[in-house]
Amino acid sequence: MDSRLSDEHLFLLYLAKYDRPRHLRDRQNPFEKFDDRQFIERLWLTKATTLALLAKIEHYLEHPSDRNQPLPPIHQLLIALRYYATRSFQLVVANLAGVSKSTACRTVDKVLEAIAGLRSQYVVFPRKILPTNHPSLSLRHVCL
Repeated sequence: MDSRLSDEHLFLLYLAKYDRPRHLRDRQNPFEKFDDRQFIERLWLTKATTLALLAKIEHYLEHPSDRNQPLPPIHQLLIALRYYATRSFQLVVANLAGVSKSTACRTVDKVLEAIAGLRSQYVVFPRKILPTNHPSLSLRHVCL
């Protein structure tokens, strides 16, 4: 019986020293919070364009489970877009979104990879290579 009390006592001491309270943060939805003009000012895209982009990359951003309250794909995209639009520090974007700096960093990286995965659909390089002495490559006609 004494060993049980000592184990419980040690466990309570451990909890008192290492257990941190969990903080649930209120993440506001910019789609609801901002009108169209304010949304464009902050993210440089319209709401319709943002939703179209989300539809194309959402499956890359989804989490396999709901453990540890994962960020929904829409919030991930909005964090990344705000980071790209403001050219701010990740800590500032994280504070505005109500997430940690490390979460913002991982989110920006994940969204960037998802958007870069669309490059074959939108980026097309010319197939015909011009010779190096082609007139369109010359800068002689440019006036300074």
